[in-house]
Amino acid sequence: MQALAGALARAEAGEPALVLISGREGSGRSELVRALLRDHASDSLLALGGWSAGDERPLSGLADALGALANHLVVLDEDRLAGLRQQFADRLGHVGQVLLDIVPSLGDVFGPQPPLAALPAAPARARLHHGFRCFTRALGDGAPFVLALRGFEHADPASVSLINAVLSQPASRTLVVLVASDPAAFDGLRERAGAVSIELGPLSAPGMTAWLAATLDCELDRASELALALHAKSAGNPLIFMRLVEHLVETGIIERRDGAYVWSLDAVRAAAPPPTLGALASHRIAELDGETRRALAAVACSDEPIDAAAVAVMLGVGADAAVGPLAAAVGDAEVARMRGRLGAYLLAASPGATGAQALRIAMALCRGAIELADAARAPAAEVHAIAGEHVMASAAYDVAVTLFAGAAALLAGAPASGWQGHRALRFRSELGHARALMMLGKRGEADARFQALASRELAPEELGPVYNSWAENHSMAMDRARAIEIGLEGLARLGLRLPATPRPLQPLAAIRLNQRTLSRLTAQDHIDRPPATDPAAVQILQLLGSMTVPVMFSGRMGLYILVVESAIGLVLRHGHVRNMAGFMAVHACLLHAIRGDYAAARAIYEACSALDLARPVPELAARTSVVFHYMVGPWFGPWHESAAQLARAIPLGIEAGDPVFSALCASASITMLSLLGTPLDRVVGAIEGWAPLLGADSGVAANAANVVNIAGKLSRGEPIAQGDLDRITSVPLAAGSMRNSTMVNLGLALAVVGHEAQVRAWLDEIRPGFPQVNFAAPHRMTLWLLDGLFAARDARSGVPERRAAAEQVLDTFRRLRERTLATNTDPAMALLEAELAWADGELDRAAALFGRAAREARARDLTPIAAYAHEERARMLDEAGDRDEATLFYREAVIAYRRWSHLTKVVQLEQARPSMRIRDLARDDARRASVAATRDETVGTLTAVAAGQTINDQLDLATVLTVSQDISTQLTGSGVVRAVLAGIAQNAGAERVVFVLRGSAGAETVFGARGAADRPPGGGRRRDRRSGPRGGPIRRRQPLPVDRRDPGAAQGRGHGPGRAREPGHRRCVHAAGREPDPGAGRAGRDLARQRHAVRRAVGPQPRARGARRGPHAGAAQGPGAADRERPQGGHGGRRDRGAARRRQRPQ
Repeated sequence: MQALAGALARAEAGEPALVLISGREGSGRSELVRALLRDHASDSLLALGGWSAGDERPLSGLADALGALANHLVVLDEDRLAGLRQQFADRLGHVGQVLLDIVPSLGDVFGPQPPLAALPAAPARARLHHGFRCFTRALGDGAPFVLALRGFEHADPASVSLINAVLSQPASRTLVVLVASDPAAFDGLRERAGAVSIELGPLSAPGMTAWLAATLDCELDRASELALALHAKSAGNPLIFMRLVEHLVETGIIERRDGAYVWSLDAVRAAAPPPTLGALASHRIAELDGETRRALAAVACSDEPIDAAAVAVMLGVGADAAVGPLAAAVGDAEVARMRGRLGAYLLAASPGATGAQALRIAMALCRGAIELADAARAPAAEVHAIAGEHVMASAAYDVAVTLFAGAAALLAGAPASGWQGHRALRFRSELGHARALMMLGKRGEADARFQALASRELAPEELGPVYNSWAENHSMAMDRARAIEIGLEGLARLGLRLPATPRPLQPLAAIRLNQRTLSRLTAQDHIDRPPATDPAAVQILQLLGSMTVPVMFSGRMGLYILVVESAIGLVLRHGHVRNMAGFMAVHACLLHAIRGDYAAARAIYEACSALDLARPVPELAARTSVVFHYMVGPWFGPWHESAAQLARAIPLGIEAGDPVFSALCASASITMLSLLGTPLDRVVGAIEGWAPLLGADSGVAANAANVVNIAGKLSRGEPIAQGDLDRITSVPLAAGSMRNSTMVNLGLALAVVGHEAQVRAWLDEIRPGFPQVNFAAPHRMTLWLLDGLFAARDARSGVPERRAAAEQVLDTFRRLRERTLATNTDPAMALLEAELAWADGELDRAAALFGRAAREARARDLTPIAAYAHEERARMLDEAGDRDEATLFYREAVIAYRRWSHLTKVVQLEQARPSMRIRDLARDDARRASVAATRDETVGTLTAVAAGQTINDQLDLATVLTVSQDISTQLTGSGVVRAVLAGIAQNAGAERVVFVLRGSAGAETVFGARGAADRPPGGGRRRDRRSGPRGGPIRRRQPLPVDRRDPGAAQGRGHGPGRAREPGHRRCVHAAGREPDPGAGRAGRDLARQRHAVRRAVGPQPRARGARRGPHAGAAQGPGAADRERPQGGHGGRRDRGAARRRQRPQ
């Protein structure tokens, strides 16, 4: 019981748990499960059922258990039932019918469900597994759901695969208990991590003694001899023991006298054993007449409720003779004949049977013995084929093989038994047989059958399915080259010849030819296009659609382009097909990625988006989303929108039974999360949530595993070892784009923690083939950025010829922005400009550009770029000798890295500069600073040192300003600002406050205060930093030139090589040698008094109504205040309030 309770606790925590119980019948296996729920999980739902024989229908054990659950659910109170129905609808969406197909009685609980689309075998299996996983999660929402299955030794393969699917999903509160007589029946399930095995052996003699003493209400010593005798008779089996005690009491061998039970040991030992249930049934059967026994056998053979007419047919008598008491069984031969007669009767009585009814008829005929008439053989073969297709949807491929083989055997004995006789049915049966073998993993047998079918003279309607399935057989075995050969052969037989290796200009010509036509069409033209009706064209388009995956993953770009453009040409000539929107989206990819025609690509993208909206294709949602929102959307629109659309497409693909493209959507989402700078721990959590999908493709799985390993370590603050990097390097080249994606997506995260050399080696390896292997992938922009950053660093480190490479990357980003109008790369452009300015020695301009990069990054939640910009700015200031200013930006970098969950980098920075260490906000409840409170902007320095809450949680800024005005009537405006901010800084615990006041003539005066002591205004002055370490000037008094060719510069947001900064708008502090500001001395003398008055006034004040909350409210120094943009066109002195506020930066 303790082991069971532990497994239940794991399920309660969200980890699927598996318990395997083995033991003889009567050892208390099922009672153990009931006791668990009674004592530890009274609120849990229990589905208890199982198998009784090995020849039952597929999924019969699960259907038995869930049917018992349905009987319990219908009597729940209405509120709880309504909650379960809502969970069912939310979790299963449009695939609820997969559960009703297994357990029709669930329809009484959850109501009718939308019909399911017809799918091939592999997608149907994926949809079934998805539906069952979602169902168990819905049932376990309030308390762990317990699925207990008896007789597991009789379980069919389809049931085992469903159980494995349930156990493979993360964050599922499901406890699966499997019961079998022999532990060997559990096979590979015993090897699952965390599986609990319980083997119930015979009850010990002491245990039986205690049990008997409690039952007979006597002392242990008195019951011991009787217990030993009963233990020997029952062999320790609890059920037999209890039946034996009851039998001895009923027969008077154990009797009650004078208030106590008495017995004779000799009589007990001599007593005959009680009759078993089988013996009692046999005794009762022997008392019945022969006709009644045959009637009972007939009913037992039916497997399901039947009427008197069916029983009469089975018995070969009139209907009236079949009515009466039912009894037991007869010989095996008679049973087989009864089943055969039942199958023949149901076949004749149920013309047009489908689904479960067809399966019932076919199972009766398969298990029965009857010689069908010639006229009935073809209908019986059709029922077998229908039943085979039905069980294929339930992943019972072994049963499907039997049914399709039965259909072929029936047709072999039918009149006109040649290929042309019943051709459609023969083709259907043979193709189904080959597909079932393929899904069983018997690729060789399946390939032989597909080849035999393809060798026949087939119509277009037959050629398409054969070659599609034949190519899929090789694609599933990762033999993509052979799959492409088969696809090209099928296209040629259908009338379309494509070269296996196109000439270099042939794909480009196909793009240009289609674009001429498409450029003249509107979105409405595509929406109004009638469907294609030519049989050959329809089959060609289906085969072209199935070829895209092996061709794309093989890296055969020229052939891939021809496949897509040929499909578009056929649609333009013959009419619409369901996957036209996807083909057009790929065409848009080709336009922007190969021809660089971004305007035409945007027009095509908008047209196919309108087409997809007007004529949706749910079964292709995952496929179109990979193209729409990964290969096209991120180049033209906000990245977060593409990421959201990809995330929504993942479950749609599963519902449509498209596991490969659901996995590709998940893999694409990993890239989008990396582009967006999602915190690394969230990336790991998302990947773990997609774990059941990512195994659909080995390359996707390898990519996910490496990202989880690296990102997980970085988010936990662990160092990255060389072995971790070697895991990425050693991924086979066959993984293609997935291998490259890992290297690029993790590049910046690894480079900042000392692995830049490895990242550079990776980029040098993959750069030449990246445009082809990762065709149109958005993280090509990440590759450009890394190349530019590394080239700029080389140029700054004494390799000036590398500057041209950095400038080339910057020009690429500028052209991209101009042509796509997308602003996603603005932070990257500013960052590269800053690096180049630093390489040129223009530190003032570089500081401004680093600030702009951080601000642009924060505006888009691109935390990695913000963190890197802060760190680079700090390093630049540190090298220039400006230690105080560098420390400020190192702190900003630490905060940004925390927000990125890059704790390994945080540890490195804090170990290198112990003075920067701040309170570890990442350990607070819900990680307020690193995740929740910092979703919109990087936390500022004041926020970082606040005692557990943001500044605005402690101060009411509206009250501060009101009080400061009341007590500062003789101060100028700048004095009021200094007094207010000094009070805020002191209340926040700042060690030092520095203010810079710029006069109208451009002169600057510095005021400072330290701690709580009153200091003269000059006490906090900084040294003159006009000269760098080598004596050279590092600040400019004159405005910087503006590149008038850069349109953004004139608007205050340019991305050209230079940007104007008026004298009143330089960020860096100039302390000495400046003309003092008139009135500044008076303000300085009153500084300490005003600060003290503000603090006293603010303390007891309530929050003013309507005052803004949050870390950026009012005039407080919010996150990243040091980087805020100064407005163009300064006004100098205290009239430029924005500049004054930004100059006053507490430390």
